[in-house]
Amino acid sequence: MVCVSLFRMREVPEKLDIFYGLDGERVGDCSFEAKQSVYGDEEIQVEVSYEEELEAGMKRFFSEDAKQIADFLKEKGKEKILRKVFCFVNRETRTVEIYRGSDYITAKIREALQKLLKVDLERVSLNSQQLLSIVNQNSEEVKQAMFKYLHGLWYHIMRGNKLENNQKYLEYLSAKPESLRMVSVIPKINWVNGSKYMVSFNGETGTIGMGDGAYRWKPRQEIKQFVDLILRAAD
Repeated sequence: MVCVSLFRMREVPEKLDIFYGLDGERVGDCSFEAKQSVYGDEEIQVEVSYEEELEAGMKRFFSEDAKQIADFLKEKGKEKILRKVFCFVNRETRTVEIYRGSDYITAKIREALQKLLKVDLERVSLNSQQLLSIVNQNSEEVKQAMFKYLHGLWYHIMRGNKLENNQKYLEYLSAKPESLRMVSVIPKINWVNGSKYMVSFNGETGTIGMGDGAYRWKPRQEIKQFVDLILRAAD
């Protein structure tokens, strides 16, 4: 699943300050390259490179054979692998998108960006009503919903087709309307190639997850529309 973590800047640096502040800089084991985005004049594309332990990196792709492959590469003198994460800094929307889920690598990149750009990056979180506004106004179908603190449980997840018409789903919303923390929907957007897929909006982590049963790169034009749905719901 392709995942994007979304943050908002309190103060927006000038474009040249973003370029000079990031391009060629390094914080810890994170190196930064910045260039003008082709998707908007006020958007800067940032590429973050960092090194990852060989075996940990291999497990992402070869779970069963990871150790064997890692041992072979170590014999060849390879101890670490270079990983890259793409980010987009948008001055118009005051946002920073990190193309990664909510984990320690994202936290490390966020901290480095705050230091280099001298800005505070606030996670864009959504409450239950804001998530429901995406469901009601900008979705064709609800595929999954996660509720928190319901009937003494920490989390309860419902999956199915057309959950918006499911009686149990409606009962959960009625029983505790503030408990909805994540929804997965088929959003109403202008699809680039006509192929639709499920998109998850997590109100707690401020992330957008895009899945179609396989790990495939998603068009930037579509991701920008998903970000816009969150920003409109959050405002």
